[in-house]
Amino acid sequence: MSAKPPEYEQHPGLELLGQRIYWPRTKQATITAVSLIMGICVVVYTVVALGRPENLGAVATMISAGTYEQNGRPTGITASTIYRFWTPSPETKKDIAKSLGIPSFENPPKDKIPAYYWCSDDESEVDKFIEILDMHNIMGLSIVPSKGLGTSHKIKRGYIWEVTINREHPISKKTFINLYASHWKREKDIYLEELHVSTEHTEPAK
Repeated sequence: MSAKPPEYEQHPGLELLGQRIYWPRTKQATITAVSLIMGICVVVYTVVALGRPENLGAVATMISAGTYEQNGRPTGITASTIYRFWTPSPETKKDIAKSLGIPSFENPPKDKIPAYYWCSDDESEVDKFIEILDMHNIMGLSIVPSKGLGTSHKIKRGYIWEVTINREHPISKKTFINLYASHWKREKDIYLEELHVSTEHTEPAK
């Protein structure tokens, strides 16, 4: 007469949010449970580790940029970073003067306007800053008139710049900010967007 297999007491399980969860009792159920737990761990890692602002920012701003021939073939000149920022235009000083209540806001005196909001009518400050950037072997730049709110919380006109940095002649963010601060005479609240360019520079999809 064969011996009767021993009886095991069923584990009481775990109560979670009012629900009773029992441990799996078969091999297939165990494999399923382990797979589910591993899947949850992957989701948690993705949200917590990869979801950090600095990581999301790097992914979100990763773009491709470079020069191409007419047939779409890369020429080998690639960008590493695109800096986007604001500077005053000849109209800025008028808007600032008006917001400050200066009567002659259409032709305000220079000593009444913060230095970092001043741009001469001949745009000599703009031209000089372009020369400074060109001396650092930038890949190129574009300047677009703008109107909006910034750190001063005053509506004003100005210029939005996009400066593309050559991968062969990199300019760090710290160096770029120093160039800006020195030329535009601004020591704080310098707004700068940094767009990271992908190292992949391939032929466009057909």
